[in-house]
Amino acid sequence: MKNVVFFIMTVLISGCVEEFQYDGATNLLDSNQNILVVEANLTNEISSQQIRLSKVVDFGNDSIALPQSNALVRVIDQNENVYEFKEKENGIYASSSTFSIKENNAYRLEIQTPNGDVFVSSQERLPEGESKIGNMVAEREILKNGMDGVTIYLENGSANTNNLPYRYEFEETYKIVAPYWTSVDFQLTDYDPCFLPIEYNLDVVPRTEEQQVCFNTLHSKGVLQLTNTSSKAAIRSIEKSDFIISNRYSILVKQLLDTQGARDFYRQLSAFNSNDFVFSQIQVGELPTNITVIAGETGVIGYFSVSNLDKKRIFFDFGDIFPNESKPDFVKNCQIFSAPLEPFAFCVNGIAPYFCEEPILEQVDDNLVSYYDQNPEEGANDCEGPFLMVDRVCGDCTVLGSNIKPDFWVD
Repeated sequence: MKNVVFFIMTVLISGCVEEFQYDGATNLLDSNQNILVVEANLTNEISSQQIRLSKVVDFGNDSIALPQSNALVRVIDQNENVYEFKEKENGIYASSSTFSIKENNAYRLEIQTPNGDVFVSSQERLPEGESKIGNMVAEREILKNGMDGVTIYLENGSANTNNLPYRYEFEETYKIVAPYWTSVDFQLTDYDPCFLPIEYNLDVVPRTEEQQVCFNTLHSKGVLQLTNTSSKAAIRSIEKSDFIISNRYSILVKQLLDTQGARDFYRQLSAFNSNDFVFSQIQVGELPTNITVIAGETGVIGYFSVSNLDKKRIFFDFGDIFPNESKPDFVKNCQIFSAPLEPFAFCVNGIAPYFCEEPILEQVDDNLVSYYDQNPEEGANDCEGPFLMVDRVCGDCTVLGSNIKPDFWVD
């Protein structure tokens, strides 16, 4: 049971509170039935809204988490306007057109899975009040763990009439620069290590894609709720030694004003957030849901919620926070090395032990290395080949991120 609930640690949904009691809940998984996990939080921002569906199936003592594909998903407002959602990735459904949740309107979620199970949520309305982020800053300080670092603070710019806490999510994007990048790299063709004599073509050619500068984005985990206050609220703390702030860093903070039901849901959820194993002690049925099983035997975990949203982004360079100080270490201790060019009959049995680095051809074929330079010590010993190399991550940033600069990025 715990394995199944642990899978839904990223289920961050909300709405009106209605305790969902499974018939024979303690035996639900033992009977090899499915559980549908629903992540559906729509906002007042005009966008392509997204809903994520997963199914958790238990086989004995083991659980398997799979995307729920090929479902019919739609949201219907009180005027019977229908917003269709289409699957864009496994288990991720996006609205066919952009729309926003409007005040003075109510919305419900309907889901039908391929096996005919039907799920319907209660009608949900935006909460009273607005979500407005005020100022957001990054400040150097000694963190709670005693380490030097930086904390991102914000100040709410608005109040809400029900004095509900705000919920926060963030996306952090950071720049990656490969420290041993060169403008050329290996190109190996026609290589067969088991053909004797060995035949191949190994060239050093200009790189055909961007591999020096990349970007990676991480999403917040867990639940962060803060009551409305004019004082500074800490959203994210990062140690000075963390690689993600080595170059340029950006954080997008989302402030969501949820309904009363969402507040209760997240309050219960955060009560289990005392360690890295969120939900590890939660039993199915302990969290509220506003989604009802209309047809079928499948259980459901999740919430359909609508929220008022505001968001803000800031950028900073490492030197902005830590001027004239050494940057954090790269994720890899990069070393320049060489190796013999060709393997010594790898496909022949009974070969004597091999004491050098794996041959260049093998490492290039396995995409393990990046070219660095010609080796001036070639032939100085049995392990010195014609080229100098580095581990691929040291010369190719795409190992760690995407070489496509985000549209929002500002250098």
